[in-house]
Amino acid sequence: MACLQAWQRIDFNVAMRALPRSLLQASNLQKLSLLYNHRLFIGMAAMRGLRSVTINMVGRDKKTAEQGLPDDIMMPLATHTGLTSLTLDDWRIRQLPASIGQLASLRSLKITDSSIRSLPESIAGLTGLTALSLNGCRVQTLPSSVGQLGQLQSMYIDHCDLQELPASLSQLTGIQDITVSHCDYLRTVPGELQALQDAEVCDIYCCDLLDC
Repeated sequence: MACLQAWQRIDFNVAMRALPRSLLQASNLQKLSLLYNHRLFIGMAAMRGLRSVTINMVGRDKKTAEQGLPDDIMMPLATHTGLTSLTLDDWRIRQLPASIGQLASLRSLKITDSSIRSLPESIAGLTGLTALSLNGCRVQTLPSSVGQLGQLQSMYIDHCDLQELPASLSQLTGIQDITVSHCDYLRTVPGELQALQDAEVCDIYCCDLLDC
């Protein structure tokens, strides 16, 4: 598998207990997509050229879904200063691990088609985050600490179970685009966001319980 040295992107659609040694030595690899296994986080931490990771949890057992993941599951990636993009797809857990807030180098966080119902307050630790996307998730609320993401430029929330938006979003002075759509449980929009709506920075539409 010496040819892996030249590859920049690899997608795995089979479960693995550990990353192949040849993959760990693929110095040019920048994008990696794989199925979830908690053992893989340590391996990914050693791949210093890695910039973008997609982790799919499809097919995980019911026990994992009910008990969730250890809060420190992502700690091995915390020292990976080059990782800028993380996509979590089909995560069948209710709570995102608190250690997500340790990934300070992230610029983009995308969560799609997942059972996650809330984001931890520790998300404030993603001080370099510029883009946050929640698509097809069970997320009902956003933590107030999202207002501390001073570098955030865009937030996209679509087809989620969102019931309310935090007033702290008004603290995002650098935000350029907040789009909230097809959130059928969203009932109210804080008055603090009116200025963002007037400036056409915040766009909310197709939310059945709102008179948009």
